[in-house]
Amino acid sequence: MSKLSTLGFKISMYFFLIVTVMGMFNAFGFWSLFGDAERGFLLVHVHSGTLGVLTVGILSFYLSEIAVQKQRMLTQILGTSVGVFILSILLSYLTGMTFLLVLGALIGLGGIAHVSASIIVQAFRSSSDLRWQVLTNLGVLGLGILYGLTYSLRLAFGLELPVTSLAAHAASIEVGFLIMASVIVLENVLGLDHFLPQTIVFALYSISVGLGILFFAPLLMLTTPLFIIATILVLWKTAGSLNFSESSRIHATFSVTGVVGFLVFLIYITVNYLSKGQSVPDYLFVGSSHIVFLLITSNALFAYLSSKMEVKELFPKSDQVFVYGFNLSAVVFAVLLLLDLGGHMAILMGIFLGIGVVSYLLTLMGHSEAVPASN
Repeated sequence: MSKLSTLGFKISMYFFLIVTVMGMFNAFGFWSLFGDAERGFLLVHVHSGTLGVLTVGILSFYLSEIAVQKQRMLTQILGTSVGVFILSILLSYLTGMTFLLVLGALIGLGGIAHVSASIIVQAFRSSSDLRWQVLTNLGVLGLGILYGLTYSLRLAFGLELPVTSLAAHAASIEVGFLIMASVIVLENVLGLDHFLPQTIVFALYSISVGLGILFFAPLLMLTTPLFIIATILVLWKTAGSLNFSESSRIHATFSVTGVVGFLVFLIYITVNYLSKGQSVPDYLFVGSSHIVFLLITSNALFAYLSSKMEVKELFPKSDQVFVYGFNLSAVVFAVLLLLDLGGHMAILMGIFLGIGVVSYLLTLMGHSEAVPASN
């Protein structure tokens, strides 16, 4: 049984608390009180989720399963660099010193790149079953990060770089990195063999959507067919193992349901917008992003942690309250965002999410011995 990277997942859960609190404040439009700096707080919220929670969690999964050497040191580099990046976003918008955003991005993304490279090297050195999935998944992450860095350079220095690089950054990372990684995690949780073909299809989606947004719009018409194929492969591999018998399986079931939900979203925007050459309203992307962040990837990480340890309950049946309360409220939350009806469900969802995050954090604090002392 692999050793759990408890430090990495502790960092992920601490960021989750920040994201949850910020999301609840955002439901009341609190950050608008900061005027022009409101966007900075919103970006901190988003990146604390995508980097602090999800990326740190996914890389901690790889560190655990591949048994990377110097795991604790790499985790410290990862957590520190991501923290610096997120802080630089806020300071950049509060002070108007945009170069801080680029400096923070270089530090944060440099730390992620170093840890990712270490994972890839160890995966091939140890002939891990995950080696090709890791290479593909983290390679796509690198591509998405490059788009984001391009946007930061354009913003800070006014360089003549593609204005659509921010959209390419978000779209390619959501599926190419986050959903692909979630499926890899779920295969581990469900005891299934890792299936490279679906990983490749997700990578082709990510490449198509990124290049389509940046350079050649007709490529975007490939994205929905590719995601249909990927979803069919995911269901074929996982459906027989999904059930509501235990927490890890419940989280996995909701995660796969989220993949299907994202497919419905893609089909909708393809039929109603992309096929007509019309732009997609921003609120639809806000809703779809929360399907990825909350339902798909967060559930995959919760499923993995549940499969590795017995989670402490804050009160009787708190685990059941969390898994069902969080997921049902997250579904309603995403639907309301997709309908452009606001995000006030974030308050209720945040309460359920807080119960789960605190439970996992307390459990992780009691499992520090899971990481070998030599790391």
